[in-house]
Amino acid sequence: MFWTIFNILTLRGTIMMRFLVYYTPGEAWITGKTTNEQPYINPHALHIQNNFNAGKIIFAGPFEDHTGGASILDVSSEEEAYQIINNDPLVMHHVVTAKLSPWEPIYNKQENSSPNFTKEFFESQGIII
Repeated sequence: MFWTIFNILTLRGTIMMRFLVYYTPGEAWITGKTTNEQPYINPHALHIQNNFNAGKIIFAGPFEDHTGGASILDVSSEEEAYQIINNDPLVMHHVVTAKLSPWEPIYNKQENSSPNFTKEFFESQGIII
């Protein structure tokens, strides 16, 4: 069985959507400074923490090379995802730009979900591996 984004349900029974947010340096990014040295990083951290506490962000953090970062949102709509991004102080002040992509996690160790593909499955679908 292929899992889709609509197979992801919360304990409340509400259909949730997952989004990957990819943050890259914006026009106000200070070259030569690490992610943690950028302006508005503390209000950004508070914004992320508040949304994490509300269950809307499930993963977030900078890239090790300090060229930006990423987060995974677990929200009820694309509009809600954009609200989170557009209210982020780093985005509001053009320190970073954010690209939002709907994401369909098929393999998820945290939620112990996997389609358990096997060679036999693909052969039954007429796919030769």
